[in-house]
Amino acid sequence: MYGFGADSAKRQQEIEQRVAALAQTEKVAEFSRALAARPHVAGTEPQARTRDYVVEQMREWGLTTSVAEYEVYLPHPTAVVLDRLTPAPKRFTLQERPLPEASGSADPQQWPAWLGYAAAGDVEGEIVYVNYAREEDLDQLQELGIKLEGKIALARYGELFRGIKVLNVQRRGAIGCILFCDPAEDGYFRGDVYPDGPMRPASGLQRGSLNTGAGDPTAPGRVSVAGVERISPAEATALPQIPSVPVAYAAAEELLRDLHGAEVPQAWQGGLPFRYHVGPGPLRVRLKVEHDGGYRKIWNTLARIEGSSHPDEWILVGGHRDAWCCGAVDNVSGVVSVMEAARICAELARAGQRPKRTLIFATWDAEEWGLIGSTEWVEQEREALREKAVAYINQDVVAAGPDFGTAGSPSLTTLVRDVAGIIPSPDKAERTLADVWAERQDGKANLGRPGGGSDHEGFFLHLGVPFVGFGFGGRCGTYHSAYDTTEWMERFGDPEYRRHRAAAALTASLVLRLANADALPFDYVPYAELVEEAVAESAGRAAKDASLKDISFASLADAAQAFHEAATVLTDNVRAADWDSVSQEQRGVINAAVRDVERSLTRPAGDREGAFRRNLVFGVDPRSGYGGWTLPGVTGAIVSPDEARLRSELTLLEERLGVATACLRRAAEVLTPTGA
Repeated sequence: MYGFGADSAKRQQEIEQRVAALAQTEKVAEFSRALAARPHVAGTEPQARTRDYVVEQMREWGLTTSVAEYEVYLPHPTAVVLDRLTPAPKRFTLQERPLPEASGSADPQQWPAWLGYAAAGDVEGEIVYVNYAREEDLDQLQELGIKLEGKIALARYGELFRGIKVLNVQRRGAIGCILFCDPAEDGYFRGDVYPDGPMRPASGLQRGSLNTGAGDPTAPGRVSVAGVERISPAEATALPQIPSVPVAYAAAEELLRDLHGAEVPQAWQGGLPFRYHVGPGPLRVRLKVEHDGGYRKIWNTLARIEGSSHPDEWILVGGHRDAWCCGAVDNVSGVVSVMEAARICAELARAGQRPKRTLIFATWDAEEWGLIGSTEWVEQEREALREKAVAYINQDVVAAGPDFGTAGSPSLTTLVRDVAGIIPSPDKAERTLADVWAERQDGKANLGRPGGGSDHEGFFLHLGVPFVGFGFGGRCGTYHSAYDTTEWMERFGDPEYRRHRAAAALTASLVLRLANADALPFDYVPYAELVEEAVAESAGRAAKDASLKDISFASLADAAQAFHEAATVLTDNVRAADWDSVSQEQRGVINAAVRDVERSLTRPAGDREGAFRRNLVFGVDPRSGYGGWTLPGVTGAIVSPDEARLRSELTLLEERLGVATACLRRAAEVLTPTGA
């Protein structure tokens, strides 16, 4: 057991066997049904009730609880209108059709067709179909001689974050934007539609935020509490400034049928049963959006179990509690995993098996609006987290089908692989999660490369705290829909709640192994291997650009190799150590040094490049908003060729790799055998 001596490993195995016995499908089903009973959008009374429910449960189990309250810009809609003016006037219904198989879809609190932070406006114009609204799509439109100035863009979901889509068409002169779910992405092209199957039916909407930043867009980099200095929403560069609305593919079908002009390029053709055209004309529409411009309170819940011997070292687990509707998948499933892991750990603590390090179980508010609750808390607790945070486990959409997957810092690969090897698969008898995970990856269980779009960003991309996220995926057409309900979950996502239970057992076992390890179980060999690969890939891409081909990556490659060598020595020493002979003082030196490795690989304070996302090894593709970039500063300077910036980024990364290497060596030296 990596990071444990013989005696402590034996005790930990007993604890993890107890975890498996304590995890209950009855409990996770109870939590799921309670939290997904009604729509609970951030800033509403039903969402406040989810806060109270979680806190009440945590207190009942004996955890110390608190609530972190913030007041953030969170406008709610007062009117959303889409009218076809020509060729045949019609007002579209911007609401999903209630289904008896989705009880929440008929709830009076059901959220309308709305994009969070959609700009208020009342515009009329011709429609132009823009495919995914990527920059390359809009460039292709220009090549076809079609301009977006004064037009309303019609874009299908997929490929990139919706807020970037709207910003892209806004920059090209569009006065409004309509986003639709194409059945080629998540409708009948992918399988039977709900209620007969798991995919999106014709009236299914995809709501979502347009906030391209993280946190309250009117207080960037500041904590949104009373008296905070704010900018106006119109000044917030993270927010589009044109009205926009989501529609179902039933509505999009009518719009696209009326759209003439040139045929679309073949790659732009979606799944509706006719040939798409780009327009413009003769279709003309009116798009109107009104909202209250309001500021609203949001609440994170926090529950802790104080560590018995290292209380100032924190293991954190979190999942967002808000949803666009009932949210049985997104993200009640994640909150349920956090809660059940907390219940298990609390029961063990009451039985005398208190963790050595402090455990913090969080549920975040307003994640759906731009990671707001977690970002505000990270900004508020930044200095404490820099000093005390050991690792963060993110629980976002943990039960939506049978396919187990993970993503996170490669330093946690060995840990997650080992712990997943003791958790039974909920779907395959006599197989473990590690077995089915490896089967899906050609025989080797590796963490997926992290990107953006969830609450890990503040911990991992801003502070450099190692993180992992995981869950069970599958065919799911309910994303941000009124049909994301208990009924869908119990038909398709996790009919017997065994996947919820497995996720909670994995979460509890991970946090307890992190909490009780003699040496923090971070293995930096997989991390170093990825860095070396990324440096080589970046050098190859730069060499293909005439303006960058003379820039040498040799010094950075040497730094990456030194980092790899130091990681290998430390891993070997940790595995070989006689932990009974390693003093508490020595363990403290080792763990402090290991904890500083990934913190060292973040952009220094005062360097505005990347702003909130400061991780130098992992980042988010700004063209996508979701997809991950390795070496984001270097990659950005290659994708948009900039010789001076690339030289600066190479120098910075080499320097910070040197600091991280020194941390690894410092830890390894404590464990170097006498005479070695």
